[in-house]
Amino acid sequence: MIDERIRIRENWEMSMDTFRKEQLEAGFQKGLKQGLEQGLEQGLEQGLEQGLEQGLEQGLEQGLERGLEQGLEQGRQEGMELGVQAGQQSLIQKLSLKGMSIEMIAEMTDLSSESIKKMLATDSSNEE
Repeated sequence: MIDERIRIRENWEMSMDTFRKEQLEAGFQKGLKQGLEQGLEQGLEQGLEQGLEQGLEQGLEQGLERGLEQGLEQGRQEGMELGVQAGQQSLIQKLSLKGMSIEMIAEMTDLSSESIKKMLATDSSNEE
């Protein structure tokens, strides 16, 4: 009878040990899964936040650089066009003052008679 009790007790203890090990393993697995999920979630949040900040900074910097370059180029082009127009107008005025006809100036400059008339009219109104 004592042997039977010992055997039952040993079986009970072995069963409890197995149960504890299974519960410990299940708890470990659950904790590991939750830890991984939380770590991934936090990592993604931080990564997105940092990525957005860095992307915004780089985008602004590159946008400013490109805008400045385009503005300088556009200003240079407009300045050159204004310079050419001013030079043409000055030449046309000088040729007109020398007595050349509008048709002759048009032939020499490859400009239309209408544009020459406009330049001479603009030049006259600027002098007043």
